[in-house]
Formats: sequence, C-alpha cells, structure tokens
Amino acid sequence: MFDETEATPRRADAVPVPCDGDAGRRWFKTCALLVIPFTAILHNAIFDRPTCILNSYGPDYYPAIIQMWLAKDPSLPWAIVASFLTYYVGRRYNRVTIAAWPFLYASLPLSIWIWDIPFTKRIICMHMHDRRFAISGFAIRCIHLYILTLGLFLILFGLALRRRSVQPKIAGFKKNETVP
Repeated sequence: MFDETEATPRRADAVPVPCDGDAGRRWFKTCALLVIPFTAILHNAIFDRPTCILNSYGPDYYPAIIQMWLAKDPSLPWAIVASFLTYYVGRRYNRVTIAAWPFLYASLPLSIWIWDIPFTKRIICMHMHDRRFAISGFAIRCIHLYILTLGLFLILFGLALRRRSVQPKIAGFKKNETVP
C-alpha cells in the first residue's frame, strides 16, 4: 500500500483498524467473544489440563460452582487479558482483525467440548469425554478437537484473506486503495 501523505509504502497488514463508529464497536464485541475460546484453551492446555472447565469443581454451572471455579482457575482473567491485547494489537494490524472471526468460528467445537453446554448436567462431559465418543471405533480426544480447530482456522483464514484481496477488484476500489 502507498500512502499519499508519506514517501514510503505501508504494509497492508499495518493499516490501522477504525476504532470509532460501527467498525470499532464490532471489533470490541469480537474481542469480547474471543474470551470464550481463550478461556477454554488456557484452562485445558495450561492451567487445569487436560480437563473440561467444571471437571474439578462440580456438576453444572451453579453460582457456588462458578464462584469456586473463578476463585481457583486463572484461565478467565488471563483470557480477558489476551482479549484486550488482541483488541489493541488488532487496532494496529489489520491481519489480526481478519484472523479474529475465523478463529472464533473455528474454535466453536473446541469451546463447546471444553466449556460443555450450561445447565445440561455436563452432557458433553458425561457422554463424550474420556474416550466415550468414537467414530468408526476411533475414540475422539481433546487433541483431535485442537487439530480440527487448527484445520478449520487455516481454511477460514485463507478464505478471509482471499476475500480481502478480491474485494477491492469486485467493489470498484482502485488498485492501491485499502478496503474500509
């Protein structure tokens, strides 16, 4: 990209994301939603591995159980920090904003696997975890959900990048103009 006010070209991924109006609100909401997969991954991969969110705390999302989980598991506060970092880095680097939605969609199966479905007495944990769920005799484990998340993310991110590179040509933008 070439900025007419500067004498040097800018990288396309260094284009600041608008932080006001609808685009800024959408970006903030996206980062707020990223707390869900960030918490799941931090909990399962780092802080209380390799269990689902409530495995060590209780049968379902009851207030006392949530309070105990919040008191003992640092994954939620760290996920909030990661979400804020994503927000601020994304305001500076366009590729981060492009990657956010693909990551959010790709991590849905993993997030549901780790968080379980609230107020169902942990149906996913009881019926699918600990190798209880098998496809053609192949037991599904958490690592398989991480691999699925990575694969889906790469596909969705590639499509998002392709859409970004094709969009200016379709929408009638000039060749060197950035997409709003």
